Amino acid sequence: MADVVVPQVLQKGVSMTKVSANRQKTFVFQLDPDQGQIVWESKNEKSVSPVIRLLMSRLLNKFLVPIENIKELRSTSDARYYREQFQLAQEYEDRWLTIVYIIEGNYKTLHLIASTKDIFQMWDSALRKLYSIRRELMSGLGNVEMRQAVWEKQYWKGADDGKDEKLDFEETERLCKRLNVNSSTDALLRLFKVREYDV
Repeated sequence: MADVVVPQVLQKGVSMTKVSANRQKTFVFQLDPDQGQIVWESKNEKSVSPVIRLLMSRLLNKFLVPIENIKELRSTSDARYYREQFQLAQEYEDRWLTIVYIIEGNYKTLHLIASTKDIFQMWDSALRKLYSIRRELMSGLGNVEMRQAVWEKQYWKGADDGKDEKLDFEETERLCKRLNVNSSTDALLRLFKVREYDV
């Protein structure tokens, strides 16, 4: 996204401990700069609401936190209150990251403990940079080039399931629905075929 380089290891995913009131469990968390989201796989999230299920990726059991939904990032000593609330040792403080975000109009928190200080620093730095860019984009009408780059990565590349830098009709139709372009399949297919012959 823009000029932020997210280390490949974060894009592929790293194990981190997710902390909640009931338990601590290790999951693989990914930071996807192109789609602007945090992704993790959870095999046992049975009590999620239907709207949150809509935020699940196409692959079952993957959960997303869109970066634009993040309201606050707290880490290390700034997140001490949460660590102490869970009665966890101070040894976790320098690897602790709390993400406050909104889903369905409700505030949620995601508490993470990185496996190492290096992983924590990579996550904290990359996520804060992506978060800063998203906030800047949402706050005004400027930054046309950056907005275009983000749009291309988030929508265009996200629609290219085949990763062949071309959109077939089904990919085009899904992109139109995602962009709230409400056209019938027949009308869209006619436009698609006209454009296909032009190329």
